Amino acid sequence: MLKVASITSMQFYCIPALVLLIVVVQASLLWRGCEYSSPTPDEPAHLLAGIDYWQTGSTHLYNVNPPLTKLWSTLPIVIGQTVDLPRYGSLIWDERDSRSEFYFGSLFVKQEGERFFEYLLTARRMCAIFAVVGTFGVFCLAAVLLDVKAAFLAAMIWAFNPITLGHGAILASDIPGASIGCWAILAAYLSLRETTILSLIWTGVLIGLAILTKFTWLVAIPLWPCAVWAFETFLKRDTAVHCVRGYWSRQAISVFCVFLVAWVVVCTGYRWQGMLMPLGEFKFVSETLRGENENRFRDTWMHSLPAALPSDMIRGMDQQWQDFDKPLWAYLNGQWQKGGWWYYYLCALAIKLPLGLLLLLAIGVLVSRRNIPLLLIIVCPTLVFLWLVSTKTNMNEHTRYLWVILPLIIVLAASAINAKLLLIRILAVGCGVWTVYAGLVSFPCGLTYGNELVGSSRNTWRVLAGSNIDWETDWLAIKQWLAKKGTANCVAFYAQRLDSIKGSGLNVGSAIPQSIRDRVAAGDDIVVTLILPVDSRLTVQREHNYPTMAQQLIAEKIVCCTEVYRVPIRDLVAIREIVWLDPDAPFLW
Repeated sequence: MLKVASITSMQFYCIPALVLLIVVVQASLLWRGCEYSSPTPDEPAHLLAGIDYWQTGSTHLYNVNPPLTKLWSTLPIVIGQTVDLPRYGSLIWDERDSRSEFYFGSLFVKQEGERFFEYLLTARRMCAIFAVVGTFGVFCLAAVLLDVKAAFLAAMIWAFNPITLGHGAILASDIPGASIGCWAILAAYLSLRETTILSLIWTGVLIGLAILTKFTWLVAIPLWPCAVWAFETFLKRDTAVHCVRGYWSRQAISVFCVFLVAWVVVCTGYRWQGMLMPLGEFKFVSETLRGENENRFRDTWMHSLPAALPSDMIRGMDQQWQDFDKPLWAYLNGQWQKGGWWYYYLCALAIKLPLGLLLLLAIGVLVSRRNIPLLLIIVCPTLVFLWLVSTKTNMNEHTRYLWVILPLIIVLAASAINAKLLLIRILAVGCGVWTVYAGLVSFPCGLTYGNELVGSSRNTWRVLAGSNIDWETDWLAIKQWLAKKGTANCVAFYAQRLDSIKGSGLNVGSAIPQSIRDRVAAGDDIVVTLILPVDSRLTVQREHNYPTMAQQLIAEKIVCCTEVYRVPIRDLVAIREIVWLDPDAPFLW
């Protein structure tokens, strides 16, 4: 129940109107933001997997992420039509060790052409609804744990911070996972306060939906019984009731009921496919589960044990775990290395969270240090998530993995407005306005955002790379820049994946045009225009010693994270991933 006793009649009418205004403005910004960027490296695979699930009922594509976000986002695309998806032989998971959804996603982009971006735009806008739902969730959670003033501040910060406006406008499971997770925590807290059959069912349903949105929420399984124990032990005033016969048995039954409902929801999301498959019959790829014969359970007493989860869910978690087996390239503070750092995500949060929010969070921690329910419901899950991702140092790449705790961070920060000193409350409001200002000023480049500690978004690349900066999503802006310039120079691009370029509608070819080859063979010292998103430039410089700052055309910078260089073609010949503007495109050579 919300704390309605303290709400006046005027507030009763103003509160819904103000929250609705926040949501309308947020939705309009997200609607525009969806049109801004070209496809991220993951979006073609997300889109393909969602359409494939609707049309075939199979969840094997992109099974490292649960299906809910993909299903919801692609629903309008499949209604009333059948989308022709690329096929190549068998798509059975057991016959491959690679992520085939990226290969088929690339084929899908090439096959659909301009229509692909229409599909993607529809899916992005459906996905953005999760961010709007999250605004209501953050408001309600803060209202229950704190009060209406803190709830408004939390809702404003969630709706307009750079992370929500940036990641909420792309097709991904991070903001949806944060939104549904916020509602699951709210339901769990209300169930702890007043346990009824209905509250237990809602808690189980929302935990199940959170898991179907993001595997990270599997951590709710061990956290829920711990929360029940802690709440009953430390927060129940009538400790004598704990001695009543059968009391703890009833609590155990309530925990089991939540788990049962969550399990049913998760299995239903996977259509109960592959249930009760013997553990020994799986073919695993991660070192943790693979063992010496593709399955460490094979030929043991556990071989015949039936799996209690859908087979594609188990395989997806196994394949996700494979990413943690071997050190991958990681970038932090200008340094590349194989494998990461235990403090990587702490540094990333210090850069990606607005400075106003960080200051507000520091105040909130001091103000709420004696608020036991807030610490139990907000701080404990946050610390568990941080610990969990920080232990996976072999894969330090995406700060977005932590956005599931963003609503919790915001609610804790919003508690600062309840400080006893008026000066602190004014400072809290100022920090909230600062955070909202940072989100609006950086819009629609929220993916690239870096706070004032690194000198704003233009310098985020000095500390972080990958999805923490442009993530190769500037190609629509590059296309518009090329059309405006009408350049007559040789134009080359570098991209880690061609999907994002082709998804923007640019006509490019992977081979050096013959006209340029002829000039090189004739001995011409050709200087070409090289367009580099910052993330791509960092990757190039990891293995090559160019381009140099002297070759950069500072005046020709495209948006905040795409750079233009004039470089000799002999430097580019050695890089196989360089692609060229198609000579048949409407740009002269």
